Amino acid sequence: MTIRITDAPILSARPGATYWAQYLLFGPMVGVMFGAISTTVFRVYFRDWSPRALLAVVICFGMVGCTAVITFGVARDRKKLRCDLFPDRLVIGAGAGRQDVVFEQIESIVVGLPPSVSWIAKVGALHPAGAAVNQLRANSLVVRMRSRRAIALHLGLMRAKNGPFLLQKFVELNAGKFRQVAEYTDEERKAFSLIALNRIIGY
Repeated sequence: MTIRITDAPILSARPGATYWAQYLLFGPMVGVMFGAISTTVFRVYFRDWSPRALLAVVICFGMVGCTAVITFGVARDRKKLRCDLFPDRLVIGAGAGRQDVVFEQIESIVVGLPPSVSWIAKVGALHPAGAAVNQLRANSLVVRMRSRRAIALHLGLMRAKNGPFLLQKFVELNAGKFRQVAEYTDEERKAFSLIALNRIIGY
């Protein structure tokens, strides 16, 4: 079997330790919630149970809830939040959710998402967090591809280790496709009304 030279990634980005640490915090919280719900249900339908039996149920359901959240979340994000840069393409995700941004199919790149035309975004802009959202839109790259497809790249959102370096290398490899003036069609404005980062969309 012949292995192409492009099968070796130049750079890879993965979520850092701080990202995975959130599951260690969120998992036990869900476990406590499962335990509280199970306690309420068992007190109503199994009133003759002893406190020791109820405590065992709480611990059991709590551990199940905690384990389920951590297992599902890590298994999902381990594939979804990986990013590999090759000489000829950018690969985001793995498995069924994998998305390939092939450099030959890129028509142009502009800096910044278009101003949102969604009333949800306009109302959200009144909130103090709206400034952060606007900054997120301004710092994203809109990559236009053939067949009326595009993707808004912002690797910082997934707290990726090596994310900034990977994005910088992507910019270097596609420097000739950048446009000085960010202009958008009406279809693009509608497509990017709500932020959909690192996901290929059609318009």
